[in-house]
Amino acid sequence: MQFPPYQVPGLGNGMTIALNAVIHVFFSHGFAIGVFGMIALSEYIGWRRNSELWTAFSHDLLKFAAILITGVGAVTGVGIWFTIGALEPRGTADMLRVFFWPWFLEWIAFTAEVIVLLVYYYTWEGWASKHRARHVVLAFSYMSIGLFAALAVTGILGFMLTPDGWPWQGNFWGAFFNPTFLPQ
Repeated sequence: MQFPPYQVPGLGNGMTIALNAVIHVFFSHGFAIGVFGMIALSEYIGWRRNSELWTAFSHDLLKFAAILITGVGAVTGVGIWFTIGALEPRGTADMLRVFFWPWFLEWIAFTAEVIVLLVYYYTWEGWASKHRARHVVLAFSYMSIGLFAALAVTGILGFMLTPDGWPWQGNFWGAFFNPTFLPQ
C-alpha cells in the first residue's frame, strides 16, 4: 500500500527532516563520540594518577551526558524515522531496500550503545576500587560503538547527498563509499 506523503506547511518537508536530524546528530553522535571520549579519558587519567578530582569530573560529566544521550539523542533518533516515514514514505522504503544491512547494523550498534551506557553508568560506584580498568575499557567501548554507528550512518547519508554514479553502477559499495564519505 502506498501512503501519500504529508506536507508540512510553512517549514517544508526537507527542513523538518533536517532540523530533527541535526539535533539528533549533535546530541546522539556528538556526545556519544566526543563527550564520551572526554569522560573515558578523564576517568583513565583519574585512575592512573589516583586523582579524585579527575574521577569526580568524569562522573559529573557522565551524569549530564547520559541524560542528553538517552533523552534527547534517542528520542530524536526515533523521531527521524517517524518524520521520514510520514513525510517521505516512498523514499524511506527505497532507502531501506538499498541500505538494509547498514541500517540493521546501526540499530544493533544503537542497542549496544544503550546497554553499555547503562552498564557503565550503574556500575560506577561498584567498580570504583577493584575494577576501574574494566570500567575504563567499558567507556572506550561505548565510544567505539558510537563511532561505528556514525560511520554506518555517514555512508548512507553521504549517498543521499551525492549519489554520483550509483544509478549506473547499481551496487551497494559504490553507493555506500560515495564521493562525500571520506570528507564527512
